Amino acid sequence: VNDTYAKDISAKERAAKRIAQKNGEYVGSTAPYGYCVEKVNGIYKLIVEPEAAKIVRRIFEEYASGDGIQSIIDRLFEDGVHRISDYNRYHHVYCQDVENLHQWGNSSIRAVLNRNNYYGDLVQRKYESRFQRGEKWCDILDESQWIITPNAHEPIISHELFTAVQEYRKQVCEESRAKPKNPYTPNIFKGKVFCADCGSSSQGKKIHKKGI
Repeated sequence: VNDTYAKDISAKERAAKRIAQKNGEYVGSTAPYGYCVEKVNGIYKLIVEPEAAKIVRRIFEEYASGDGIQSIIDRLFEDGVHRISDYNRYHHVYCQDVENLHQWGNSSIRAVLNRNNYYGDLVQRKYESRFQRGEKWCDILDESQWIITPNAHEPIISHELFTAVQEYRKQVCEESRAKPKNPYTPNIFKGKVFCADCGSSSQGKKIHKKGI
């Protein structure tokens, strides 16, 4: 009985959330990096946070210009830019005295590059919970099932820049898959050669020469 009651409540909450999403209201628990959430005319809207928005714009522009994700991560660290979790903790972009600075993760950069909301459309319901089926995970929904409200808030980047970045990401992925991988070479000295001082087994090291 309790399980049925919980699922009934969940269904009603989900229906209310769908109505809010179709009305152009942001229903997420936290705002995407670069935005904050404010109540405007009775509904919650995404409002640009200028300092963080500059970092979002910078990430898109650097990636579109051909910079790799690791290069972007390295420069953000050099410039003292807090990763997203630390930004949410300290509530400002740049690391200050007595604060800890951590590198951005590869997945965080990819998540920023993948967010449709940055060009002004409110894109929601990309995932759906399996709770009503008694499962903990979420389904990734097809784009045709997304709830999209065009021009729902101020954009941080243009739609053209977002599209260009997605095309470039697709190209990079295809090139990566097509790149031949180095074949596995067994270590013929494994278990045969040992260090005279400590007695540990030798470890092989691969050396890749440019052009080979």
